[in-house]
Amino acid sequence: MLCDYNDGINWRKIVKTLNKYDYIVDENKLDDVEETYNKFKNETEAGVNNTLISNATTAYEKIKGVDIVYEDDNIVIMNKPQNVLSQMADNNELSLNEWLLGYMLNTNILCESDIVHFRPSVLNRLDKNTTGMVIGSKTNLGAITISELLRNRNMHKFYLTIVYGKSKYNGIYKAFHTKNSATNTVLIKDTLDINDNPEDYNEIITGIKTLNVLKLNNDIDIIALIHHYHYIYIWILFFE
Repeated sequence: MLCDYNDGINWRKIVKTLNKYDYIVDENKLDDVEETYNKFKNETEAGVNNTLISNATTAYEKIKGVDIVYEDDNIVIMNKPQNVLSQMADNNELSLNEWLLGYMLNTNILCESDIVHFRPSVLNRLDKNTTGMVIGSKTNLGAITISELLRNRNMHKFYLTIVYGKSKYNGIYKAFHTKNSATNTVLIKDTLDINDNPEDYNEIITGIKTLNVLKLNNDIDIIALIHHYHYIYIWILFFE
């Protein structure tokens, strides 16, 4: 709806203008645009708000350890704790997405009636067992701007991990991966074979930098690596 893209738009003026004309919907004349809009709006609010608000309230109370590291009028950056989903999964487990809505309702940033026109949400995802920065939208402007930056790869993601063992890798590496949705497995290889269909694979690029090496004993080092890609576990196995 137009109101979703401009908070200052005058809906009443639009309705008044629309009411000057006749509209046909499913071969029936639509007599009153405003009456139809209000009916749809009220029915939508009743159906959407009850579940959303209940989940948001529960998530805000039960999910602990979410730190807000940055916030302005349009976005909020949260440090997601371990064992918390970024978004709700099929089993309806509450996530950081619901926590964000609960936070905005609890701090009066958002009113319950606003949810029909705008719903805050996380804009990047991390695995359940991964901690780190997750960006949430507080306005449509924030959602559109950050989503565009991520989509165009103008905003980069970096991952810090601890690896046991010695690594000889430092630099930029390319590979190809394909995902089997049926088995939820990812195959990664450095080159494609003659029998591989290039359309089934995506090229992936990651940068690896050893930050520090700590000697534990004669055989094992702890190496901190920065990965510029989100298949971090697959890359570690690939480099073994």
